[in-house]
Amino acid sequence: MDGDRIDGRRLATTIFVAVTSNSVLSASRFAVPVVALGFGASDFTVGVLSALLMIVPLVTTVPYGRWMDRVGALKPMKIATALAILAGLVSVVQPGLVSLALTSALAGAGAMLCHVASIKAVGGAGDRNTRVRTLGLLAMAYSVMQFVSPLVIGYAYDHSGPRAAFLALSTTPLLGMVVLLVGRHFYVPTVSHASEPVAPGGRLGLLADARLRGWALIYAVFQAGLGLYPIVLAMHGSKLGMSGAVISGLFAAQAVGQIASRGTISLIQSAVSRRLLVSTALVVSAAAYAITPLLQDWSLLAAVSVCVGAATGLGQPVSMAMVYETAPPRRVNEAISMASISANALQLVAPFVSGALASLYGIATMTSILALSLIAAAFVGARHAGR
Repeated sequence: MDGDRIDGRRLATTIFVAVTSNSVLSASRFAVPVVALGFGASDFTVGVLSALLMIVPLVTTVPYGRWMDRVGALKPMKIATALAILAGLVSVVQPGLVSLALTSALAGAGAMLCHVASIKAVGGAGDRNTRVRTLGLLAMAYSVMQFVSPLVIGYAYDHSGPRAAFLALSTTPLLGMVVLLVGRHFYVPTVSHASEPVAPGGRLGLLADARLRGWALIYAVFQAGLGLYPIVLAMHGSKLGMSGAVISGLFAAQAVGQIASRGTISLIQSAVSRRLLVSTALVVSAAAYAITPLLQDWSLLAAVSVCVGAATGLGQPVSMAMVYETAPPRRVNEAISMASISANALQLVAPFVSGALASLYGIATMTSILALSLIAAAFVGARHAGR
C-alpha cells in the first residue's frame, strides 16, 4: 500500500483493537505485583509472578511469527483478544496467588500474540517512508492506555478490592474484540506471494545478519527496560507505604513520558541519527533505574518515571522499525518474533533475579544491576546496528 494513501479510519480502528487487547499487559504489570503484595507475598514471589508474564512468549514467539507469516494477522488477533479477556476473568472468579499466576501467564500469551499481529498490521499499512510514523502512532496509543489503565485498576483495587480490579482489566479487551469482529481494519489473512522471493535459511540465517541481530538486541533491551520498571515502582512504592492508587500515579507518569516522546519522534529522528537517539535513550533509562531506590518523595519518583517513559518511548518504535526494515523478504514476522523472544527472555530472567536480589540485598542492588545490564547489552548491540 502506498504510504501516502493510508486509510486513516482503518488505521485508527487497527490501533484501537491493538491497544485495548494489549492493555492487559500493562494492567497486569501493575495489578499482579500490587495485589500479590497485598496478599502478603514476598519480593521473590512477586518476581516469580511477574516473570510468568513472559513464560509462554519465550517458547512460542518465533513459531508463532512463522505461523502468522502464513495465515496473516486476523486469526492470531482474535486468539490474542480472547486470551486477554480470559486473563482478567481468572482472578475475578477466585482472587489469590494461584489465580494471579494464571492471569500472568494468560496475559503474557495474549500480549505476545497481539504485539506481533499489530506490528504486522500497522507496519504493513504504509511504506518504508511512513513506517516509523505509523509504528510511532501505535506506540503512542499504547502509552495512552498505559496511562489510563493503571489509574483505573488502582482506583478499583483501593475502593472495591481485587475482583473489581481484574473485572476492569478484562472489560477493555472485550471492547477490542467487538471492534475486531465488526470494524474495518488491517488485520487480514495473508494473500498469495507467489512472485515474491523468500530469503533462504532457518533461524540461524536471521541471526547471521549482524545488523538485524544488533537492532533486535537493542529493541529487546528497550522492551525489557520498559517492562521491568513498573515492577521496580511497585516494589519500591509498597516499601514506602504507598497505596495502589498512589503507585498507579507513578505508572501514569511513565506513560506521560512515552506519550510526549512518541508524539515528537518524527521531529527528533530527523535531527539526530538513530544510533545517537537509541544510545542517549538507553543511558537515560539506566540512570533512572539506578537512582530510583534513592528517592522517597512521590514527585521526584514521578519525574524519574517520566524520564524512563520518554527514553523507552523514543527507542522502542525506532528500533522496531529497523528490525522491520532489515528483515529478509517474507520473514518480517519471524524477525519481529526473534526480537521479541530476546526481550521476553530478559523479562523472564530479570524478575526472578531481581526478586531474589531485592529480598537479600535490597532494591538498590537490584536496580543497579539492571542499569548496568541496560548499558552493557546496548553497547554490544549498537556496535552492529549501524546508523
